Amino acid sequence: MYSAETNDFLELTSEMLKFISEYANSNASDISLKLSKKKNWPKEFIIQQIIGKQKGKKKFPLWASCTEIVYPSLLAIEQASSETSAKYKASLVFGKKFLDLSGGMGVDCYFMAAHFNEVYYNEPSTELYEITIKNLQLLWNTKSEYKQKKIYFYNQSAEIFLQTNKQKFDCIYIDPSRRKENKKTVSLSECTPNVLLLLPELMERSNKILIKASCMLDIKKAVEELKFVQKVHVISVNNECKELLFECGKISVKDYTIECINITAKETQRFCFTFNDEKNCPPLYSLPQTYLYDPHSSVTKAGAFNIISQQFHLNKIAANTHLYTSNKIEKNFPGTIYKVLATVSLNKKEILPYLKQPETMWMLRHSAFTEKELIQKTGIKNSSSSIVLFSTRNLENKIIIIICNII
Repeated sequence: MYSAETNDFLELTSEMLKFISEYANSNASDISLKLSKKKNWPKEFIIQQIIGKQKGKKKFPLWASCTEIVYPSLLAIEQASSETSAKYKASLVFGKKFLDLSGGMGVDCYFMAAHFNEVYYNEPSTELYEITIKNLQLLWNTKSEYKQKKIYFYNQSAEIFLQTNKQKFDCIYIDPSRRKENKKTVSLSECTPNVLLLLPELMERSNKILIKASCMLDIKKAVEELKFVQKVHVISVNNECKELLFECGKISVKDYTIECINITAKETQRFCFTFNDEKNCPPLYSLPQTYLYDPHSSVTKAGAFNIISQQFHLNKIAANTHLYTSNKIEKNFPGTIYKVLATVSLNKKEILPYLKQPETMWMLRHSAFTEKELIQKTGIKNSSSSIVLFSTRNLENKIIIIICNII
């Protein structure tokens, strides 16, 4: 356990470690109840470790595989990149010197460090800094390739680091804290540090700046504010948009590239375009045909609504829906492809024959109403998982239900 008073870690007893292991899969309320009987135990810290281990299994499997790992606060865990997205970002960088200016849990730093000779980790929070040093040293000591690297740790604000360290780097990475007065924030100007104020200094120190941001941020607005953006990466994991990554350089690029990435266990789907591509691409429309195409979340977040239609020879079903259709299968499409069984109106008698029996499970996608509301309207219930219902409006602005099978 980290103690702010002594600026050090307090060792957990064998009994405490046994407790953490025994209740590793329990919920917080059950753990709190059990801990209420334990006198003089660091209860909050123990709960923090158990919750960290639970979240780490999926988000940080390398961390979870090491029993000696210490987990920081839930806020730090939430702010941290997943190993999956960190590995993707690491594939974008290489060189001699790397600086992680707001290191956090160190997940990004760990994977990016593999491509550099010298690594500089900086974190303003003393508690998080101490925990991360311990964890990174544990993980790096198991890898022979890291033992040859020069790794430096700093516990300062980003501003003080840049004032006191005048080195230049091949790449600078920054993931500013998206909290202000204990509330979540999205705007770059409200994050800590304020990267908009730091950017001129960062550009003096490196030709490559990577800035991680919330997936809720408006891409066009952020590019206007940052000014030096050369490429934007929209990163999704298992079709859930996780983060934006702005790649900045000294040469200003008007028509910057947007990389739409969706990483799954089987593959990494990519789609690349520019806003000029999108602007100069008029959409084509048609009724639902043999196949239905649903782009992954990075494509829709990036706003590639028309260019994706052109590149894959697809038609949009309506102006305000992001569903596409074709009579051919485009295997490289960045998203999910469905076989259309029928297109019907919002009517139980029309829908039910395609569900084979009333208990057939269906999923509702792209709908103006909820599954519960659809059940109330039609009386159809769920129980298996072979049918997908897409609810949208057609070119005549009428609600239609597109009944599909997942291919």
